[in-house]
Amino acid sequence: MLKNLHSRLHSTDVVVVYPLGILTVNINGTITVNHQAGCAGVLAMHQQATYTYYMHMYYKTITMLSSSPRKTTATAIPGILAAVLLALMSTAVGKVAGECSWTRRSSPPAGLRWMESAATKLDDKYSTIVFAGGTSMDFESGKPTGDRANVTAYSAALDVWKTWKPMPTARSAPGAGVVNGRLYVFGGSQKIPHPNNTAYTTRPLDVVESISLEGGDWRVETSLPSPRESPGVVSLPNNTGIVIAGGFHSEVDGEGVLHFGYFNDSYLFLGGKQYIRLPDMPFARSNMDLVAANGGVYAIGGGKTDPSYDTCAYLPLANISTAHISPPSKWGACPTLLQPRSWAAAGALSGQIVLAGGMSGTFSPLASVDILGLSPASDAWKSAGCDLPFASGFLSGDSVDDKTFVLYSGAAPFPEANAAMVLQFS
Repeated sequence: MLKNLHSRLHSTDVVVVYPLGILTVNINGTITVNHQAGCAGVLAMHQQATYTYYMHMYYKTITMLSSSPRKTTATAIPGILAAVLLALMSTAVGKVAGECSWTRRSSPPAGLRWMESAATKLDDKYSTIVFAGGTSMDFESGKPTGDRANVTAYSAALDVWKTWKPMPTARSAPGAGVVNGRLYVFGGSQKIPHPNNTAYTTRPLDVVESISLEGGDWRVETSLPSPRESPGVVSLPNNTGIVIAGGFHSEVDGEGVLHFGYFNDSYLFLGGKQYIRLPDMPFARSNMDLVAANGGVYAIGGGKTDPSYDTCAYLPLANISTAHISPPSKWGACPTLLQPRSWAAAGALSGQIVLAGGMSGTFSPLASVDILGLSPASDAWKSAGCDLPFASGFLSGDSVDDKTFVLYSGAAPFPEANAAMVLQFS
């Protein structure tokens, strides 16, 4: 069987089809990209991760596998062998003895698949993460089907998914945080279909809605200072608030040209009616990760329309509490990333920041996982040594306790990636 597979791999190209274009991965290693005429580049890139995979001529489903820490290849797999590999992926994968390992856990409730959701941990004994909003996807094809109102929680301690009451406002690419026993969902966007159905624009939202962690109904909260899609949002330790930073907005002018604007402002939200202005970030961008650690907040990566960035900034917040607010002076630089990335998942655990997956500087999905030491402090990022078993952008995740990091990526290879992926450090 392996000899036959080897023969097929060297005689067959691979075609990757996504909603707004086609990538052909040739046997010689080159990649040909063919975007459909009339599609805005950013729209294609925003949906590039919703893949449907086919083996050229045979139209067999294939799987994206990581062949090295920094390279992802498309591999055509015959049906029987694919089933065997899928079964193997239900157990621990990517393990590095004595360091860290990924485990594929249970899948979301039947029929649910999404990307671009907000993710935040709950401060509870069950190591729970909540995924709010995002873009719903067709379960089989991966095609985007609309803005998502669903809120879905996953407990890493119990390996159990739970569906919460849907938000009143469906939205893609919001941010989320927890303070005073409530989950808050900030901003995001809603898609506006194009009249000829060839593309769509988005309407950024300033809507903020919250729900008690004990249940009940959603309620409308004080709006954001301005509408924005893909803001960075993070909950601060010890119930001291939520930080919101960056994001972008888009609009179409009278001639049908799509324009983008990016934010570098940041705010502290304490759960009331006020957004306390914090210093501006040294860069304006969206799709970045905010991580609360080391007495402050890290703003990691992100991008503007096309590229992803490798920059990092840190805002000290040691003097902020619910009883006393002393605004910090400014954001400072933190170590440059090993490579540019946006739409990644990040969180703090085991005395370090973990940064997983995302989109590269050429807007290709990544499998790499990097870490930045916090205790003791490190002056450089390094590879964690346990990359994801698949490359993916548009994913969401967070640390749920000091040793466990959880992410979900509906945009990654299906069905093997349609599950909670749990990273643990020994």
